[in-house]
Amino acid sequence: YIPVLSPLYRQQEHWLRRAGARPAVVVHVACGIAMLLGVVLQFDGGTRRRWPWLHRWVGRLYIAAGIGALISLRWLRDASGAGSAVVGDPMMAGFIDVASVSWLLATLRGLDAMVRLRDKCAHGRAMLLSASLAALPIFQRLINALFLVPLATALRCIVCLCRWGQSPW
Repeated sequence: YIPVLSPLYRQQEHWLRRAGARPAVVVHVACGIAMLLGVVLQFDGGTRRRWPWLHRWVGRLYIAAGIGALISLRWLRDASGAGSAVVGDPMMAGFIDVASVSWLLATLRGLDAMVRLRDKCAHGRAMLLSASLAALPIFQRLINALFLVPLATALRCIVCLCRWGQSPW
C-alpha cells in the first residue's frame, strides 16, 4: 500500500515518456531544496537582525527558486498522480494549481507588505503562509506515511478477515 498512496508512485514511467520532463524534475527538485534551505535561514531571528542584507538576498533567492519550481511544475502537472493509469489524476492537477496560485499570492502579499507598505508584521505573516505552502508536498508525504498507509493496511486486514474469511497475509 505504500507505493499506491504515494503521489510519486510509478511517476518516473510517465516522466520518461514526456519530452522535457527529466530537466523539469531536476529543476523542480533543485528549486524546492533552495526554497526550503532559504526558509530555514529566513526564520532565524539572529540572522535577520545581524545581517539584514542577507535576509533580503535570501528572500530574493526564495522567490526566484519558487518561481522556478512553479514553472517546472507546469511540465509535470498533467502526468502527476497517474500511477498505473495512462493519464494524470485531475484531482492532483487541481491541487497543484490551487497550491501554486496560493503560494504565489501569499508571496506577493509578503513582498508588497515589506516593499510598499513597510509592515514587518504583515510581511512575516504572509511569508510564514508562503513557507507553509512551499512545504506542502513534504507534509503530504508525511501524512501519507504516518496516517494513510497504516489506515489502508488496517482496512485491508479487516476486509480480508470479514469478507473472505482469510488471513490478510
